[in-house]
Amino acid sequence: MKLDRTQRRILGALIEKRFTTPDLYPLTFKALLAACNQKSNRDPVLTLNDFEIEGTLFSLKEGMLVEEAARDGGYAARYRERLCEQLALDRSMAALLAELMLRGPQTEPELFRRAARMAPFASADAVRTVLDELAGRLLVELLPRASGRRHPRWRHLLAAEEPEQPSTPEGPAGDDRDTVHRFYRARAAGDRESWRALLDGELPLEGLGNGGIERMEYEYEVYGAGEAIVSYRISARHGARRVIEHLVLRGSRIAAIHRLSNQALDLAKDA
Repeated sequence: MKLDRTQRRILGALIEKRFTTPDLYPLTFKALLAACNQKSNRDPVLTLNDFEIEGTLFSLKEGMLVEEAARDGGYAARYRERLCEQLALDRSMAALLAELMLRGPQTEPELFRRAARMAPFASADAVRTVLDELAGRLLVELLPRASGRRHPRWRHLLAAEEPEQPSTPEGPAGDDRDTVHRFYRARAAGDRESWRALLDGELPLEGLGNGGIERMEYEYEVYGAGEAIVSYRISARHGARRVIEHLVLRGSRIAAIHRLSNQALDLAKDA
């Protein structure tokens, strides 16, 4: 099982809150966003947007790693993780895996101190016993001891391959941002020829860009290499909608577009 950065942050936060704040679990979307972006017990600290969380929740629900719980009094939806169920993790295993997803590689003494808020461990040796069991299931591994460090560190093995980001705006990430911006700018203007020229083949766009769009506002986030999440609001003759799309980019062209959400907006409330 391989998970990207945002998927790991969501699942780690859900596992953490399941054990540390059981009265508030499952989490509302607002609480989950705050848990993902909190500054304590996180490395790195992230600033994820609403639409990034929404899009990633969709993919996690599709993969049966997150489920939407019964609505609380008919209002806010709540979310619970199913990773522990899918991997058959007990509480101590889940606590250590969550810590590694939330804070990266750590030593056994560090995990003993930090995971104690989620699961009781008698000693650092008890932590090692659980880590060895996780390692036997290829979920974690022990790294070679770094020079100057007293203890070696452990890391999880759930990370998808994530190429290093370029250190300057030029390069793949900058090119991807330019491609995404030009594509949605052309769609907002109804310039079919321009946005079709950016597609790698004939991709269905479910009627968008065919005229009738009176206004379109969009925001996007490029992550990893060659992927982006885009959220946009369109006003057209038939009403207003908020749409979230996941893009796969190849070179300077868009290879795939996956519709994640297509929500009708109440114009009276949105005004």
